[in-house]
Amino acid sequence: GDDVTIAAGIPKLKQETSINSSIGFAWKPARNLTITVDGYIVKVKDRIVLSGLFNVNDTTLPIAFTSRLKALGVSTAQFFDNAVNTTNLGLDIVTDYTKKWGNRSFKALLAGNLQHMTVDEVHVPAALDDSYGHRKTFFSDREEAFLLASAPKAKFNLSLEYTIGKLGLGTHFTYFGNVKSKGFGWTGFKSLAGTNGPGDPAISGSFAGIDPYVDEDKYLDNTGTGDQVHILPEIFNYSAKVTTDVFISYKFSKKVSLFLGVDNLFNVHPDFAAVPTARRESFDNESGGPWESVQMGFNGRRLFTKLAFNF
Repeated sequence: GDDVTIAAGIPKLKQETSINSSIGFAWKPARNLTITVDGYIVKVKDRIVLSGLFNVNDTTLPIAFTSRLKALGVSTAQFFDNAVNTTNLGLDIVTDYTKKWGNRSFKALLAGNLQHMTVDEVHVPAALDDSYGHRKTFFSDREEAFLLASAPKAKFNLSLEYTIGKLGLGTHFTYFGNVKSKGFGWTGFKSLAGTNGPGDPAISGSFAGIDPYVDEDKYLDNTGTGDQVHILPEIFNYSAKVTTDVFISYKFSKKVSLFLGVDNLFNVHPDFAAVPTARRESFDNESGGPWESVQMGFNGRRLFTKLAFNF
C-alpha cells in the first residue's frame, strides 16, 4: 500500500474467500409437478468493505497518519479493506407445474428464497482500534445494516401463464420481504454528551452512521433544532410489499413473438427512508432510493412492449 494506508495500518487488498456447502432434494409428487428444495451455508472471509471518513484534524488519530494527509493537502480519507467475515444461511424453494391439453397450456412457477446473514468478525486495524468512535468510523452501524440488508430475509415470485394457440396471457407476483437499514445520524442524548460512546451527540449526531439518532418532529423548535431528549434510533423499516406484473403475448412464428404488458401494475413503492415521526431531517425522504440497500425498485409502474426473436 501507499504511505497513507500504511500509516493507518491498512494492509494490501487481497481476494475474498468463501466456503460453500449445500444440500437439497427434488420431488415429483405428480406427473406435471416438480418441487425442489436446497439449503446452503456460505461463509465469506475477508469481505471487502469501505470505511467511513477519517478527518485530518482529529488529534486522537496516529500522528504518522494525519501528517501524511496534511502533506498531501487532504482533509479526509477512507479505505477499502478486507475487514469483515460473514455467514449466510439460506433455503431455495422452487415448485414447477405444467399442464398441456390440445392447443392450450398452463404453467405455474413458484420460486422463493429464505436467508439470514450474520457479521461474524470485524477486523479493525490496530492504529484505528483505540476508541469507540474510530472503530465505528472504520465500520459503522449504517454500513453493517447496509451489508445485512443486501441479503433480504425473504423473497418469493409466483409466475402464471396461460396460452391458447398463438395467444398467451401471464402475470408475475413478486413478494419483497421486510428490510431494515439505518440512517446517518443527526443527534444524540444531551445526557450522554462528552462520553465519547453510543448516544453521545458528537458521535451519534455526526452524520457518520454511528449509532444514529434523529429528532422527533413535534419537539423541534422554530429553527428546526431538537432538544436532544425526545429522539429516536434512525432505523428505516421497509415493510414487505407485493408487486404485480401482467402481459399478453402473440406468437407470429416459432421465432418471432410480440409482448405487451405492465410491470408493477398497482404502482407499489418501497416505504420512505425515514423514521415515521421524524421526517424533517434532509436526505431521509426518498422512497427506497439510491442510498439504501433495497431490492425493490422505486420507479413505480412501467408499461412496455417487446418484440422477441428466437434463433
